Amino acid sequence: MFDNEPTQEPSAIGFLLLPRFSLMSLLSAIEPLRGANRTLGRTAYAWEFFSLDGAPVESSSDIPIAAHRSTDAHCGRRGPSAARPCSSWPATRRWPA
Repeated sequence: MFDNEPTQEPSAIGFLLLPRFSLMSLLSAIEPLRGANRTLGRTAYAWEFFSLDGAPVESSSDIPIAAHRSTDAHCGRRGPSAARPCSSWPATRRWPA
């Protein structure tokens, strides 16, 4: 995922946003990637946001973040080379029924 050789396509990372996720954690993961892109002068890293249903997901700060697509819509498509869930505590008590 984070090799030293430059490639034509950026390394893609997907973030699965779960209800009441920590916005600070998400931004802490994205900012180094954005900074690396700026330092390199090219898009070496890209990211996408997923949600369970494709709808915006509200963070624990009550700020909704739009998802690029749902996890179901991702099936069968070329996607990110890595995926990371973004949640908060207690994540299981906040999931929709």
